[in-house]
Amino acid sequence: MSESTVTAWEVSSGNFAFTTPSNRRSLYILLSFIIIAIIFFAAAGTGAFAQNPSTGVPASPTADLLSIQKAAEEISGDHQKVKVGFYFNSAGKIDFQTSSLPLDFYMWMMYRGAEEPKFEFMNCRMLTLEKQEEHKPYEGTDVNYLVFKVSALFDQNIDYRNYPFDSFTLRVLLEDIEQEFELREYISDDKDSALDPAFHLVGWDIKGFRIVSSMHEYATSFGLQSEKRDRYSQIAAEIDVSRLNPIIFAKTIAPAIIFLLIASLGSLLPLEQISQKISLAVAALFSSVAYHINLSQGLPPLSYLTFIDRMMIANYVIIFLCLLFSVGTHLANKNAYTRIETLLTFASRFLIPALVVADLYMLLSNCKMI
Repeated sequence: MSESTVTAWEVSSGNFAFTTPSNRRSLYILLSFIIIAIIFFAAAGTGAFAQNPSTGVPASPTADLLSIQKAAEEISGDHQKVKVGFYFNSAGKIDFQTSSLPLDFYMWMMYRGAEEPKFEFMNCRMLTLEKQEEHKPYEGTDVNYLVFKVSALFDQNIDYRNYPFDSFTLRVLLEDIEQEFELREYISDDKDSALDPAFHLVGWDIKGFRIVSSMHEYATSFGLQSEKRDRYSQIAAEIDVSRLNPIIFAKTIAPAIIFLLIASLGSLLPLEQISQKISLAVAALFSSVAYHINLSQGLPPLSYLTFIDRMMIANYVIIFLCLLFSVGTHLANKNAYTRIETLLTFASRFLIPALVVADLYMLLSNCKMI
């Protein structure tokens, strides 16, 4: 092997010297990497890439801190303001007998001052309240931040007049129990409050969601001889729900309509088949009563008529008229009351179908099907 291929470096006067062009290129590349590394560490030392030593998060303000700082502006004022938000995770089945609904959600509060707000849920039972986070104050601000996990059974004020085509608002009511409205006010966090994408109510269509803050004034002095009425800040999470009308019509209204049509078809039979005419009307009447009782079992005792009550009462009237005309026509024929027989036959052939059509029209219009 020749000497030129073995020698990579030669020492001349105590310094390294290149003997080949390839060795020179290698040294240039090495020096370039060293210079880049020096520049990088110098920039890091000046703070351009400085990090929080405890978390490794960039030292610039985080999105969370910016949110807290923005909330600090909203809760500033002469009296204490508490910003409240809700995030609903899940819900159980609406119980019509007790007018209640189990709910599971997160709730957060942001406020200033050393005094933590004391509150209660005005419409709940079997409450489980767990504090998940607590920052007093949140680092870098003078704002206190609390997060609660809430599970409870919430009572609802449900109007059953349109049952089974219900449409109403479910509410979670929170109210302060310590300071009056002039000293502490709850404001809603509309931006971040929401329903989880998996949140649903079986058999119901969710139409809307909102957070509403208000003032609750009590119409009593609680036994004191004073004209002053206590006023407290209140905040409500509201969920608008309604049923799917076509499905409810097919499952609930259609059977009642079939009973009515069976009774009305009996009125078209000839007088010689009087037993069949009466049998159809009586069977339809008994079936309607049993069906009505079955539909009403899921409701609490009410002081007014629901939609299903009004519908079934109209059906009872029409079916009873079918039975009445059939029996009356038979008796008129048997006793040779020709004019009465003709009148009752005309009524059963034309009045009953007209009443059925009118009843169906009112049903469809109330169901918003037409």
